[in-house]
Amino acid sequence: MDKNNNRQSAVFNTVLRSDEKMAKMHIEKERKVIPIIFLPGVMGSNLKAKSETGKNQNTKKIWCLDSAASMANWFFMGAKARKIKLKPDRTEVDFRGKISDASEAENQLFGDRRERGWGSISYLGYGEFLKIFQSYLYQPNGQLSSKLTNLINDLPFVLDEGSKEQLIFKENEIEICKNYDFPLYAMGYNWLESNAESAEKLKTLVEETIPKFYKKRGRVCDKVILITHSMGGLVARFYTELLGGREKVYGVINGVQPSTGAAAAYTRMKRGNEDDWIMANILGKDAAEMTAVCAQAPGPLQLLPSGEYRAKSLTSEKYVPEWLTITTPDGKSESFPKTNPYDDIYLNKDQWWCACEPHLINPLNTRYDKTTMQKDWQEYEKLICIQVKSFHEKIADKFHPNTYVFFGIEESGNTIREELLTYERVHWQGKFIDSSSIFAERPPKNYIGDNNRLNLKELNEDRTLKANANESKDDNIASLKKRSIKIKYTLKEANDDGDSTVPKSSGEIPIEKIQVRMHIPVKHGSPYDEDICQEFALRAIVAIIQKVNKNEQQAKT
Repeated sequence: MDKNNNRQSAVFNTVLRSDEKMAKMHIEKERKVIPIIFLPGVMGSNLKAKSETGKNQNTKKIWCLDSAASMANWFFMGAKARKIKLKPDRTEVDFRGKISDASEAENQLFGDRRERGWGSISYLGYGEFLKIFQSYLYQPNGQLSSKLTNLINDLPFVLDEGSKEQLIFKENEIEICKNYDFPLYAMGYNWLESNAESAEKLKTLVEETIPKFYKKRGRVCDKVILITHSMGGLVARFYTELLGGREKVYGVINGVQPSTGAAAAYTRMKRGNEDDWIMANILGKDAAEMTAVCAQAPGPLQLLPSGEYRAKSLTSEKYVPEWLTITTPDGKSESFPKTNPYDDIYLNKDQWWCACEPHLINPLNTRYDKTTMQKDWQEYEKLICIQVKSFHEKIADKFHPNTYVFFGIEESGNTIREELLTYERVHWQGKFIDSSSIFAERPPKNYIGDNNRLNLKELNEDRTLKANANESKDDNIASLKKRSIKIKYTLKEANDDGDSTVPKSSGEIPIEKIQVRMHIPVKHGSPYDEDICQEFALRAIVAIIQKVNKNEQQAKT
């Protein structure tokens, strides 16, 4: 083994004495190891109950995404069960998930796939991608995969203007990959915890666990490449830019990252998930199920729009900080945040349109005990102030300089396909309704939220309120009340461009901060299942390797 730790392959012809037949034998010299670590999105990691003693590793599975069947039990679980089971301090990553089989040669070189974390993330969401992508990066015969060698062909996509590289390669540039081994890792993380805590675990994996594994085998492994999906990009950013990880990471490949948050994180706390009926019931079908989890989990809350989030203005093509609009029945609109989203939207419990409705934080408090409600709200307030706002401010405008980004938007003109419609701006539209019906659940006297609410059991797109004078041009508000006139606000459907979750304004990371950016029409949930996204990631890896090899050659001289 030389000081560069490279493996080079040679083939020798041999003659067997017994039958005089020719045989081939591979003699290989060590290659440099460059692990590729994949970080999934929110809800993409398997979780289990945390052991009370810290010794028993076979605790009950909590969140396992091996298949649709493995998630079926969540279909029947309401807000109470979710509140109890999905607590950050009662859960931890579960490595027992389903994995695909590997060749004996791969296992001998890199350790088996479970050791590399494949069982810690959703097989349903990422299993096929991991298997295919590893085959692109490693072949047991020591040769490059056809997928890699075919990267000499033209790009199947167009890079955004301002990209610093072209991702077009000559044959000899692809051949450089033969000098390296690329074991594919997956790092599941507790997506209920703060992404800052997950970044600490990434630091341990990159700087301790992986180097120690290869050191035992006499191989050097000092830096990695990161591939991320959605929220995984926030974990990577915190590690590289705030925990000193930049010097340990050759490059980062981001897919559909909500770089400044996503308004969908707000809408899901108001109406539940917009996925198909089955998945919505599994992930959280309404405000009660989503709020019970999110209000106690900093990770999902960190997906809310940050102070840097921007949405297209209602009156011009400019992008502005106000992304939440309330329109009264008489057509008067007001948009928020006026100062910042934390004070104006996330902590403004006195307004029905606040992100977190106080009575939904704790579904176990069925009688709305005021002391309990106040305590629950204070805990939620701490999360927003200490873990959400602080996290947003720390990562704001910070990216590893060798970052490659793709994000999802429609490209077919003015019409956005329904499956790609995204909330960039959230809009509540009000209308007067004439109804004398008895509402299901009026707020009790000790309610700490908006006392104009008339039905606390509204958990989807509607909120019904008393008709106040300041919401109508009608001076005779008494007559409205006499006729049982009320106001119903309805959350309008998403109609902006994006990937169904992350809008263009958040996915389109500033080109001057990164190396390459590409946009395509792709859905947020599983972009790496798409051939074009896999090829983008492969080309980004090859581009990163060109720089690694160049630096190594310069170091020799």
